[in-house]
Amino acid sequence: SVNTELRPHQVEAFRWQLDAWAAGLPGILNADEQGLGKTLQTLSFMAWLSSQMVKGILPALPFLIVAPTSLLRNWEDEVETHLAPDIWGEPVRLYGSGLKSWRSPGARGRDIQDGRSKLDLSALAEGDSPRLIITTYQTLANYAVTFAETRFSVAVFDEIQNLKNPVTLRSNAAKAVNADLRIGLTGTPVENATRDIWAVMDQLFPGALGSLSDFRISFDTPKRGNMQELHRAVFSSNHGFPALSRRRTKKEAAPDLPPKVRVLHPRLMPEVQALRYDEARKPGQSFFGLL
Repeated sequence: SVNTELRPHQVEAFRWQLDAWAAGLPGILNADEQGLGKTLQTLSFMAWLSSQMVKGILPALPFLIVAPTSLLRNWEDEVETHLAPDIWGEPVRLYGSGLKSWRSPGARGRDIQDGRSKLDLSALAEGDSPRLIITTYQTLANYAVTFAETRFSVAVFDEIQNLKNPVTLRSNAAKAVNADLRIGLTGTPVENATRDIWAVMDQLFPGALGSLSDFRISFDTPKRGNMQELHRAVFSSNHGFPALSRRRTKKEAAPDLPPKVRVLHPRLMPEVQALRYDEARKPGQSFFGLL
């Protein structure tokens, strides 16, 4: 059901995901550098799971993709490009106007308003073939109860660094998603501080890196020794189980691929924006005071 021939490094990633699923790991992180095909690697694994569902070996549970709004169409394009036609039928677009047809009878508003599910996704678990659900991080937060009460085969969190703040509503909603396997995708697993990787891994495998307080004591200040220890904990197999994460660069995995090309288009700020920017830079000036 995969029309695109996988490159060797993508086959390795497929096998790693399959091994993690077979071992019963709750979640894994694909942190390959941009351009190595994290989306295709993940879709290939999901396609394999689908084949087992169609054969009746596994229950036909839906797949969930959570992504920034700007990447929603990209996921649909990747499915159309790489997978057999209609492998999952028409995607279930749980965002914007697409929510209307999935509302429970008489339900209004969002789950977060009173803690009750406002969407009825029970029909997605019926039949012999799985369905693909695509939603945004904001929709996930707004309808957290619905997503927590629906069982998914796999939940994919694209650009999972969006969940690096563990106390936000969207992070709590994502953590409550009921999925047999959780897959995080990001080319930047650490953006600002080492605790970013703790927050990401805690979404996928709670407790794998200990408590946040203990993690900060050990790893907040990067040193050669503790960074090697952290690298082993995240990227090496442990007690025979697959590694929690994989991180490969183009140079390592596919040196024949062309390097990333950045084309810069400098633009002057509009006058109003430049004025607000200068005001915000003044010492003691609160940004929120400008709004």
